[in-house]
Amino acid sequence: MTTSNPTVYTLNDTPTPSEQPPSGLEAPSLSWQAAYQGYRPADWVALGLSVVFHPLGLTSLFVGLLIAFYPDKLTYQGGYFSQITLWKLWLMLWLTTFMMPMLSLLVFYLFHYINDLGMPKLEERRMPFALTTLFYGIAAYLFYERVPVLPLISWILIAVTLVLALVTVVSFWWKISAHSAAMGGIVGLFLALSQQQPDGALLVPLALTFFLGGAVMSARLQLNAHTPMQVGIGALLGMNCCFLVLTYFLRT
Repeated sequence: MTTSNPTVYTLNDTPTPSEQPPSGLEAPSLSWQAAYQGYRPADWVALGLSVVFHPLGLTSLFVGLLIAFYPDKLTYQGGYFSQITLWKLWLMLWLTTFMMPMLSLLVFYLFHYINDLGMPKLEERRMPFALTTLFYGIAAYLFYERVPVLPLISWILIAVTLVLALVTVVSFWWKISAHSAAMGGIVGLFLALSQQQPDGALLVPLALTFFLGGAVMSARLQLNAHTPMQVGIGALLGMNCCFLVLTYFLRT
């Protein structure tokens, strides 16, 4: 009687197609070192910029900057909130627009729906993007209905939700850059707000946002995550949507 020995793979072996798991069920990579092998210093800087200015965190970062440095621009219709109350509301926003989408992204990763948290494959981006759009829509609704004396935050969330929805739709056919759309959206929001500030109070953050947006877009190109067209269209989509939505709110 003969017994067959199990196949043993080394780290350098690659299973044949018949031995690989079916499409959509691939196990995540076990070696971060292998994933980033050969990275140059410029690549590490680009990766750092992509992580620090991740699209999920930019909305809460933008609102946090307004609370910290320009709280008077948030309240309308005679409303007043203390700094403590504003930061409590910001925490709710952060949980809804960052933590919940990020946790859902981790769930997708752990259950092998996506193989990389950066979602380099087009087909991996659709469901996470759609779910993130839902979370942002919920946050926009809650602020619009429950905190009517802070309409600026509501309309910021409405603008960002629109950008996310468009990015999600486009991602069914084309790998548009979400990083560029998010940074372009922040630029559009600052542009809209700066129009209402004749004293030029927002010129410095606007200039800084332009610089950071260029840096992040360059980082995406450095990492070969997108083509120049995908980066440019993403930035234009985010900037124009956020600028037009917030300008409409401020003028009406």
